[in-house]
Amino acid sequence: MLPVGPYTSRADARWLARFISYTPLRWVGGRVDQTVAEAAPGRHMKVFAHRHRHALRARDPRGQGMVEFAMILPLLLVLLLGVADFGRFFQAGIVMESASRAAAEAGALEYLRTQEIRLANPGNAAYYARIHAVASKAACEEARILPNTTYVGGTCPTSPAVLVCVHDADSVDPLCDGSPAAGYNDGLPACTAMSGGWNTAEDSQHHDYVEVRVCYRFTTLFNLHLTLPFGAGIGLGDLYIQRKAVFTVADHRCVSDTTHTTAAARAWWKQL
Repeated sequence: MLPVGPYTSRADARWLARFISYTPLRWVGGRVDQTVAEAAPGRHMKVFAHRHRHALRARDPRGQGMVEFAMILPLLLVLLLGVADFGRFFQAGIVMESASRAAAEAGALEYLRTQEIRLANPGNAAYYARIHAVASKAACEEARILPNTTYVGGTCPTSPAVLVCVHDADSVDPLCDGSPAAGYNDGLPACTAMSGGWNTAEDSQHHDYVEVRVCYRFTTLFNLHLTLPFGAGIGLGDLYIQRKAVFTVADHRCVSDTTHTTAAARAWWKQL
C-alpha cells in the first residue's frame, strides 16, 4: 500500500497507483519525490507533479502578515494619536482653568488695593481699564506655556482670549460689556461663552467680585474631516477650551469720605 503523507491523500495514492508501471517512484517524507515525478515519462505523472507544486504554493503563509499589518496600521495610528491628543487636551484644560482663576484673583486684589481711588472716582473708565489689564496679564502669563498662545510684550494679542468684568453695584464698571483690555482679543466666533450675559450685578449675598472668561484654541495632532451621508460630517482639528472663574472681594471696606485718600493712592492714580 502506498504511504499517505500530509500532501498525499488516499485518493491521490490510488490515482498514482494506476501509473506506477511508468517509472519507479521514490517516496521521501511520506510524499512523492518531486524530481522523479517530473522526470517520469507520461503526461499523467507530470500533471500530478504540477498539482503538487501549486498545492505547496497555496499553503505558503509568507506575505500574509505584511498584508494584515498594512491593513491595521492606519487604525493603530489613529488610536495612538487620539490617546496623545486626549492627554494634551486634558493638560491644556487644567492650564486654562488655572489661568482664569489666577486672573480673577489678581483683578480682585488690585480692586481691593485701590478701593479708595475707586470711591473717589466712581465709574471711571481709566481706573477699570487698569483692573482689566492686570487681570488679563495674569491670565496671559499663566497660559503662555501652551502652543498657539501669542505672548508679546506682556500681552496676548490673539490667543488666549481674555475678558474681565468687575461686579459692583455701587461703582459700575463701564467696560463690563464684553470688550477686551488693550492688547487682547475677545475670542473667535467659536468661543460662544465669551459673548452675552455681561452685567455688573453683585452676587446673592451682595458681595463684589471679579469675573474672568478665557478661551483657548487647541489644535490636535492630526486634522480629521469626514463627510457623511445626508449632509453630516465629522471634523476634528481645532477645539476651543473655554473657562470662567470668579473671585470675591473678601475685605470690602466702606469708605465714603474721600478725604481718607492717601498720598500714595493719589500718586498711583496719576499713573493711570
